[in-house]
Amino acid sequence: GQRLPPMQQLGQRFAEFDQAFRQTIAWQATRPERARARLWDLLWQLTDAAAPPTGAAAHAHPAVLAAMQRIELRLAGPIRIATLAAECDVSHNHLIRLFRAATGKSIAQYIRHRRVTQAEHLLRHTTLPIKAIARQVGMADLHLFNETMLRALGQSPRAVREGTQ
Repeated sequence: GQRLPPMQQLGQRFAEFDQAFRQTIAWQATRPERARARLWDLLWQLTDAAAPPTGAAAHAHPAVLAAMQRIELRLAGPIRIATLAAECDVSHNHLIRLFRAATGKSIAQYIRHRRVTQAEHLLRHTTLPIKAIARQVGMADLHLFNETMLRALGQSPRAVREGTQ
């Protein structure tokens, strides 16, 4: 079976899914069978939403696509490029070249971008403590997390959460 990343970026579809899940939860008390069916439908829709990348990355070498999938699954922990390359059956240097050609970014830049994007989403849409979010996106050092978010978004994590500029 296909492994899906535990967290996905739904972009503009987030509000749609959020509303659908809330409606499903409300149905649970009065229409449990309908709620169960709707839940499965939503889960299948989320599976479909985890489609492969689009744009230039969609036509990337299979090793790049495999590396991207592994990065998504491992955002919370350390990610070593040499390990990714070995798992994708290419050399370290070849993966670096392929990745830059497909994405326009180095692997480290891509990982940092994905961590910042995930952290921003969690800050805006959850009540998780900032320290927990930092750990969840692979930046357990709170100072490094604050610095990275400030550099990438121009705002501190607290300002992102509060929605201030």
